[in-house]
Amino acid sequence: MRRGLFIVVAVLVVVLATAGSAGAHSAFLGSTPEPGARLERGPRLVKLTFTEPLNERLSTATVVRLGSGGGPVRTRGRPSGKRLILEVLATLPRGAYQVRWHTVSTRDGHALEGTFAFGVRAAVAGGGEHDVQQSPFARQGELRVAARVLLYASLLVFGGALLVQAMLGGRDGRCWLTLADTGDPARVRVSRRERAIVLHAGCVAVGAAALSAAADAADAAGGFSARGLAEFLLYADAGLTRLAVVGLLAVALAVVAAGRRRAAVVPAAAAMLALAVSGHANASAPRALAVLVDWLHLLSAAVWAGGIAVLVLVWLPLLSGAPRSRRHAVAGQVLPAFGRVALPAFVVVAVTGMVSAGIELGRVTALWQSDYGRVLMVKVSVVVLIAAASAVHAWRLRPRFLAERIESRSRSERRHWRLLGVEPVLGLGVVAAVGVLVAFPLPPRQLDDAGSAEAAVAAVPDCSPCPLPSPRPGELAVAEHAGSNVAAAWVRRDGAALVGTVRVYGLNKRPRPGPLRVPVRCSARAGAGAEGSAWRARHGR
Repeated sequence: MRRGLFIVVAVLVVVLATAGSAGAHSAFLGSTPEPGARLERGPRLVKLTFTEPLNERLSTATVVRLGSGGGPVRTRGRPSGKRLILEVLATLPRGAYQVRWHTVSTRDGHALEGTFAFGVRAAVAGGGEHDVQQSPFARQGELRVAARVLLYASLLVFGGALLVQAMLGGRDGRCWLTLADTGDPARVRVSRRERAIVLHAGCVAVGAAALSAAADAADAAGGFSARGLAEFLLYADAGLTRLAVVGLLAVALAVVAAGRRRAAVVPAAAAMLALAVSGHANASAPRALAVLVDWLHLLSAAVWAGGIAVLVLVWLPLLSGAPRSRRHAVAGQVLPAFGRVALPAFVVVAVTGMVSAGIELGRVTALWQSDYGRVLMVKVSVVVLIAAASAVHAWRLRPRFLAERIESRSRSERRHWRLLGVEPVLGLGVVAAVGVLVAFPLPPRQLDDAGSAEAAVAAVPDCSPCPLPSPRPGELAVAEHAGSNVAAAWVRRDGAALVGTVRVYGLNKRPRPGPLRVPVRCSARAGAGAEGSAWRARHGR
């Protein structure tokens, strides 16, 4: 057992040593032409810039003409580093065009998609601003969520049974769920039932891990295909990590089937580590802390929630119609013994959950201001309900009915077993919330960081100095020194209001990064002064 724990720790050290500093998805920074731009003639090149190097095998972009007679525009190109450059192979007629991009995180394998539009001698409806697809149910996300729910539910039962057995089982291999009385007629039935549950949960976990990996690969590749699955699962680090989850769970299941339960803890714990590495934690900052916290959260949740599920699945059916002596023996022996590991495990679940929430949310207001935060609140609420149910039946109802001398079930005992049986059902609600959370392309903190990066830095221009855009018909262009910078503005009348774009350049005519503040009362979006990033204001005369 000690050797196995040493192996798990060694694997963790290797993962964390190679983790690096801050991760993140390849978030959109800017483009040429910029979102919402109105051009006098179609561009020969469409350039997109991202915060991180792109997965060159799975990242794509297309240009589509909008409106009647619209359709895909012939282009060619591929990602290179942090940029995706498309060469437009046809002359673009007057109209509005939309750029649709698809990238895959090199860290956690989540796909990210976005769109923006520009016009050629035409305005873009709605402004053509950049939009990122954030729904966890986008692109057949229901399948990914369902696969993850099945994976986490079966993994908690499988891993929980192994971990609790390693903590509470005797060195003679006695099942932790059996009573101390060696003459108990249910002893063999309990052991066989527990073993069957572990094997079935292990089989489901292996199948669900394989299904989840295939669903993620299809999402990353833009559809089910042999080539797409291979590109993600065999050539991307995130895909290889998902295959590692399948392989490690299969090894753990084989070891259990061979009768070596304690040895199976090692590959099962390693599978949970690989699962943590394949999730949002691997793209968070600080990356090492996020992965470690996520792994400890999984392990402790398996002991607490998985142990509860195994206990209920094994004993509750056997206690129906059982004599008072057996019911009291289970309540007085098995449940307190499990409580000695379940309570510390719950504390670790709560602490690591709060740390993980802080890493993923970044700000408290994201709890109610983001879809991710609201789903997280549902998860936390159900966890609190499970904890409350455990506290009531363990510290209030159990001592009460154990002190009773009546043979039939009292009201306190009926409520006790009923609350215990409800806990795994509530646990399914927690697992369902987790399945939705892991399907989000970006948690709030990473989404905020991507938005800040897009606002602070736009696509880096390939020019020095950069030519200033010519004013469009009906537009007035003005510029003035602002210290060591030059502030340039392009304004035009739009009904009873003025609409303008402001940019800040250095004296070398290169865009200057940094936030832009305009001391006027208006409805505005503030962005960086970099090329392609603009401030637009609308105010009355």
